[in-house]
Amino acid sequence: MIEGYGIESELGVQPGLVLLRARQLMQDAQVLLQIWSDADTRVRDGVRQLAGLRHPGLATVLDIGETVDGRLYVALAGLPGPSLATRLREGIDLEQACTLLRRLALVVNHLEQRSPHRPELHAESILFEATGRPVITRLAPPAQDEGARATLSEIGALFYEALTGFAPTASGATLPDYLQRWQPIVDGCSAGGFKSASELLSCLDGLEGRMQGSALTVPKTEPAATSPSAEPATLRGAIVAAPLQEAATSPGAQRTLSASAAAQTALAEAAGAAPPDGTAPSPEPAVKQRPDPPTAWSAKLLGPPALAVAERAPAPAEPLHARPEPQHAERPATVKTRTAPDPEAAALAPPAPADTTRVTAPSRRMPADLGDSRAETVIPSRPRTQLPGSTPEPPPPSVVPLYAASAVAVLVLFAGLWWWLADGTNSMPAPLASVPAAASSAVADARPAMTLQARAPLASGDLTADEMDAALEFPPTGGIELDLAALPTVEDPVARFILFGRANIEAGRLIAPPGRNALERYLLALRIEPSNREAQAGVAEVGRRCLQTAVAAADLDGQLQALECVEQVAAAHAAGEAVLAEAMDLRAREHDRRIVAGAEALRAWRSDEAQALYAEALRLDPQSGAARSGSEESARQGKPGHMFRDRLRDGSDGPELRIVARLGWARNEVSVDEFRRYWVAAGQTKFGQSLPSCRDRESLLRSSRRRSWQAPDFAQDGGHPVVCVNFAMAEAYAGWLSEQTGARYRMPTQAEWQSVAGSPQPGCAANFRDQSAAQAWNAREASECSDGHDHTGSAGGAFETAGLRGLWGNVAEWLSDCDGNSCRQRVAAGGSWFSPANEAGPRGFAAEPGFTTIGIRVVRELPARD
Repeated sequence: MIEGYGIESELGVQPGLVLLRARQLMQDAQVLLQIWSDADTRVRDGVRQLAGLRHPGLATVLDIGETVDGRLYVALAGLPGPSLATRLREGIDLEQACTLLRRLALVVNHLEQRSPHRPELHAESILFEATGRPVITRLAPPAQDEGARATLSEIGALFYEALTGFAPTASGATLPDYLQRWQPIVDGCSAGGFKSASELLSCLDGLEGRMQGSALTVPKTEPAATSPSAEPATLRGAIVAAPLQEAATSPGAQRTLSASAAAQTALAEAAGAAPPDGTAPSPEPAVKQRPDPPTAWSAKLLGPPALAVAERAPAPAEPLHARPEPQHAERPATVKTRTAPDPEAAALAPPAPADTTRVTAPSRRMPADLGDSRAETVIPSRPRTQLPGSTPEPPPPSVVPLYAASAVAVLVLFAGLWWWLADGTNSMPAPLASVPAAASSAVADARPAMTLQARAPLASGDLTADEMDAALEFPPTGGIELDLAALPTVEDPVARFILFGRANIEAGRLIAPPGRNALERYLLALRIEPSNREAQAGVAEVGRRCLQTAVAAADLDGQLQALECVEQVAAAHAAGEAVLAEAMDLRAREHDRRIVAGAEALRAWRSDEAQALYAEALRLDPQSGAARSGSEESARQGKPGHMFRDRLRDGSDGPELRIVARLGWARNEVSVDEFRRYWVAAGQTKFGQSLPSCRDRESLLRSSRRRSWQAPDFAQDGGHPVVCVNFAMAEAYAGWLSEQTGARYRMPTQAEWQSVAGSPQPGCAANFRDQSAAQAWNAREASECSDGHDHTGSAGGAFETAGLRGLWGNVAEWLSDCDGNSCRQRVAAGGSWFSPANEAGPRGFAAEPGFTTIGIRVVRELPARD
């Protein structure tokens, strides 16, 4: 459907949008395809904005285009994880929900600073990458007024659904009791309390205890003033430590009651009421209830000191709490207060039951009806204001001794454990001072679970005294056994590197960028465990992916880069050598293919194309002699002095040609063997029954039909120039070459011949009439020298002029010109073994008979050089 992509599966259909998982064929990388059925200007603007932004929480745009039917498609970097909708259906815990909220808020904060667009926070359009990070795949157009608030409201709805398993209703979004700690975030998002994502992040930091030493601000909606001097309706929770269950006269009881009274005073002041000093009615006491034991999240808020105090109290009375009601525009903030507990009743109260309340989000969906009850939100408040006339609150007990005792206990524990495991033979160290019981208990609870399997106890009657002493020896000299399954879990670096290697392969990062590619990940795993088969298979897979990229490459640059990738993998580890052999075969095949294509281009006179093909062959194999010579020939093609041959239909070569004066001249006169090939193919059919007569030594009286090109009455071999051929036979031979090669062959004109031949050389350089001819047939006016030939000599050994052999002497050559006004006479030039050197110029001969002194030379017309 889209060129360059292979569709693997359909992920979902949304209004106007189809989401597909596909693979980019060229890079062999998994991608995510968005196909828009009706993409208007706002959608296209959002896509362009997404392509220009870079953030780990925003999808990376790889390609934008249109399908064959005109629909917009967007290719995003592959996201192998499920969608947020799928994760919400499966259920996530509280830690995952907070991480999701933080990462989405960071993306929104990034967009608020860099783009007018806002993210599409539909659960179906948020996908997870391999590391578990949520990634936003779509941007919505800018909102005119409430863009930031609408975005934060969507985040709050997703957070609510992640915590409870259900989407918030139109009537409100109230969390169950054990999740009331996070109600400020839901309220701030849904009611518009947060103006930006940075405020949401600040609130989340405070709830998670990341902002040390600062109070947590709960976002407010509308101020509800009870009086002109009243504070806004945003109420900050107050942490009130539970009083210890001691005697009423003890200092602890006095501290507890003082803290309770101070808390009542501070809460009444925050609500705008008069302090309980007798000047105004005291608040109505509430029903006493046993407080819930501290939970894991309350431990984070209260801290170790308060938690230790709460644990030491046998039966604490319920502390004072203050929390805001759900903040609405019409309802002012209310305050709950409780009276001081009765010490005697608290002493008689049964012990508090074990806490069974959940403190994490459910991993499965919860029932929709959760009730309206909510836990008291405990939020660190600002320091209380001391009212005039009130009893000063005593400072809380110092936690420094407890921390110091805990640190000493941890050091003692690790020192003893090291001594035991070292199996040393030195004497035992002196006993250390004991630490407080509370600190020892806290350290014991915080210590990782570890099982030391010592020797099994035996009855004393089974052992001698020495054996008993050896059995009770500390540290044991025989060593100890560790239960590895009970030790703290650590991450296997080899498995981690292999996991990262797979992710890099899927992302297409095979050998680059440095430090973050698949090859380096697998090599690091092999440095730790050289025999790990999974890591070795990963190295081989990297080489295989490089080879697949080379096969699918559309150009030579991409192919060479992929082949170098294979070579780099093979050089890094032996696991890639098998793929290297295949890569070398591919390189050789591509080289040979370009050599053949370059030769074809040369024969077709496409010299530029041939030169490019030979250059590519040299890049594939820099030592290739065929590519080097082909490149040199393609550079010379069409230029003076270039020699070449045309290919005949049967695959054999035509006559050797040399470029002189923009024509391809046959370097030699047509030999007996060359003419015989024509005669067998076509000449015998055309001239077999009507061979012309052949005149010896150009004499009309010595004309005979018994002579022929095969038997001219003197000795010749296949390399001598053919004779006894008339003008018609010469023309037929040139026409046959044209049919066989596709190029135009003909005989040269007199002007062309003279422009090349120049003047004859004196003496015996050329095969003219000389003393050898005079001795053989009583030649007159012969030269004083002798060339050793009384008739024809070899065509390839004749005298050379302008790079052409036999232009002068040996045999004359038919030209295409008529002699005078009648074409019954044709011009021949160059002289022969019978001619004196001074009579070798062009002159007319009868066209019908053949001559023992006249042969054939052809020329080839050249195409325009590309």
